[in-house]
Amino acid sequence: MATLNKLLLCFVIILGVTLVSCDEVPVVIPMGQTGPIDPNPTDSTVRVVLLQELTGVKCPNCPTGAAEAKRLLGEYGEQLVVMAIHGSFLTQPLAESKYDFRTEFSRVIESNTPFLGKPAAAINRRLFDGPPFLAFDVDDWEPLIQQELAETAEINIDLSASEAAGVLSVEVDLTPIVDLAGGYNIVVALTQGGIEDVQEENGNILEDYEHEHVLRHMFTAPLGDILGSDLVGGEIISKNYTFDIPSTALPLYDLDHLEIIAYITRDGASESPVIQAAKTHL
Repeated sequence: MATLNKLLLCFVIILGVTLVSCDEVPVVIPMGQTGPIDPNPTDSTVRVVLLQELTGVKCPNCPTGAAEAKRLLGEYGEQLVVMAIHGSFLTQPLAESKYDFRTEFSRVIESNTPFLGKPAAAINRRLFDGPPFLAFDVDDWEPLIQQELAETAEINIDLSASEAAGVLSVEVDLTPIVDLAGGYNIVVALTQGGIEDVQEENGNILEDYEHEHVLRHMFTAPLGDILGSDLVGGEIISKNYTFDIPSTALPLYDLDHLEIIAYITRDGASESPVIQAAKTHL
């Protein structure tokens, strides 16, 4: 009987241990999590500002604007994109000019950008409470850039470009960080720097002046192509563009000095603000 009691006691102990070891451990699923957590969330996207510099080779004060744009690029680096617009005002080539920087793209952008003179700059194409839509005083450019950089980025732009057999290919992947109500446009353009040509400055002709960020081509309409309405946060939108690089256009397209830029505007109107910009090189 003693032996039987010992066997029953052992059985009870073993059964208890087994039951304890079989208890289920609940798996906690985060509310709203439908997939793996992104180790690099897009909400860390850096805000990038667009500076459209209205300039011209017959503009005596425009070298001052170009110098300020260069300084600002040195200050803000990848957070600033510069596009030099040679539209209609003070842009006619000089007698000594080798090139004509005017394009129909530039004319359209300038005609839809109110200004009182040059040099001038549109900062994210915004209407500001202080300076007018276009900042005529170069001293206003940096404070407005800082004001725009203080805003939270709403969309991420992943921009890449390559060249093969004279064809330039551009891929743009857009990811809204949050849901974006309303309509949006996308603008994709090609600029070129390092172009040596003459420039007027206060009655003098500067020889071998280096023109930077000159708008050469646009893959979209000058004021943008319709991107869509009510964009969904986290939903990737992809766009692809190509351009056959002319072999005879002057100034020739120098691959080492080409820059591709992209930016997103709200509502698509001529004065719609830019909510994000990006740039890349070949």
